[in-house]
Amino acid sequence: MKKAAALVKALPSAKKAKLLSLLNKGKVEDFKDYPGVGPAKFANMKKGRPFKKVEDLANISGFGEATFKAVVAHAKSVK
Repeated sequence: MKKAAALVKALPSAKKAKLLSLLNKGKVEDFKDYPGVGPAKFANMKKGRPFKKVEDLANISGFGEATFKAVVAHAKSVK
């Protein structure tokens, strides 16, 4: 969880807020460009809603360190 917090801390606050909103309200199609997030991982993520903070995603089944890093990196690059 400490690694997850460190990764999220590097996100600008506007991107962090946008990602948190997407995690809580997004649809499977919203994650089509997110590496490692397919229908099965999305279903697990949806069961974990609502997320209080982005780091909570690291506790969801299927979201290991690599997938979590990829999601945060992609969120950082989205305009």
